[in-house]
Amino acid sequence: MRMAVVSMGCLAALASPFVQARPALGWQVDPYFVEVEANAIDETLHRVYVPRGESAETWTERITLFEQGAEPDSSPRALLDARGEHAADRCADFDQQAVTLPASAPAYIAASLWHCPFDRSTGDGWVKSVLVLQQADRATFMEAEGRYPKHEKSSFPLRKDQAERWWAMQFSLGVCDAWFRPGCQPDAKTLVEGAAASLGPEEQHAIDRIAARGRELYYQDQMAWHATDFALQTGLIDPTIKGHFLAVPNPSGGGYVYFIRDPLLGKPRARRVAFDTEGNLSADAEETGLDPDVAMRYRALKTAKSSKQLKFCGGAVNSAVLADDEGKGWLVYLMSATPEPGRMMLGGHNRVKVSQDGKRVLSVDYSAKSCLSVDTGSGAEEIADGEPAAPEGDKLEYVMVTHLVSEQPWETQVMQSLTFERSMIVITAHAAWRVRGDQVERVKLDADPEATAPAERIGLQPGRAQ
Repeated sequence: MRMAVVSMGCLAALASPFVQARPALGWQVDPYFVEVEANAIDETLHRVYVPRGESAETWTERITLFEQGAEPDSSPRALLDARGEHAADRCADFDQQAVTLPASAPAYIAASLWHCPFDRSTGDGWVKSVLVLQQADRATFMEAEGRYPKHEKSSFPLRKDQAERWWAMQFSLGVCDAWFRPGCQPDAKTLVEGAAASLGPEEQHAIDRIAARGRELYYQDQMAWHATDFALQTGLIDPTIKGHFLAVPNPSGGGYVYFIRDPLLGKPRARRVAFDTEGNLSADAEETGLDPDVAMRYRALKTAKSSKQLKFCGGAVNSAVLADDEGKGWLVYLMSATPEPGRMMLGGHNRVKVSQDGKRVLSVDYSAKSCLSVDTGSGAEEIADGEPAAPEGDKLEYVMVTHLVSEQPWETQVMQSLTFERSMIVITAHAAWRVRGDQVERVKLDADPEATAPAERIGLQPGRAQ
């Protein structure tokens, strides 16, 4: 099984849902590193990562994750300072600097940077970035260390690329209070093959609405694509003249695509491509005016495009106009696109709610918080679940995306699943969803994201531990 794992901001490791008393911890494993040690002696977390091709004995960089007891009334900063004193005992000219964390960082985390130009026990020098996360009477440390030849205190050998790798991994460490946290997701087998959960009437209605919107977006997108090819091949439109397109499906099948231009004087005019119920295309011989419904849709489209709140990823933009299924206005979708075959754009899609008269923007929502895309053909990250990696060029079976903007999938994800004929796993804070075309179901999970690991499995799953 091949799965592309896309997190809005990072690529996350997969692990299993756990059950125990203390909240689970998750973290992001940088692909530069490979794990060389993992055990749970006396229920104590201990994990070691080194660069690929290196070993636990011979390494240039090392990330060590471990636990130790802590007094409940101690602070993360006091724990770091105490550990720094032990490091200073064997080091000449030891230097310790507290790292200033963002204001949004929780109070139970602290970080320091240690520099040892000459370690008396090894004869080498080193730099360590140390982060601690305290949970009541336990403290979890993540130490990132680089080895260097003996050097002067005035020389600081830590490279920028090393610091970026270390800090990305260290600052991903956190409590698993949501499924989309790095390393906190359920295992891939559960996500793909697990039973579907039963939904209440209100949630099922919301999912049915998302699926219906996604189908409509897909139909309009396909109509616009084929009508544009037809219009260009037949010379119906001039690609050098800027205009707008508008797809309007018929409920009974088929529909029209309008290629609209605004003359300097007078009302908008359009060349119209018609689809019959079997998908055959034909075109009007002459330009026509817009009937009232199409004119209103066009006004809503232009109003949405004029919004200053739009966010895109790249230059190309596709559009669709739907009647608002929750009111009397319009839902205008302005979606980032790419000419690259097989490239699925996950970010950069805007849903603009427009008033019934098409003149006012009421709200703008976004499909994602960042610009990410995935190659649904080759080149995407593989999750093999112990099976041999698929041959290069094989198509992905699933795309997994962490979804931060809502507790349910977005209709653009339904559209993309239909377009690319790929299933999607959508991870929200407290749920996991399977999107297979226009079929959307919530995966039945036996644990909440805050759940923790059985003692015998602590520290043995990638990027996840109690």
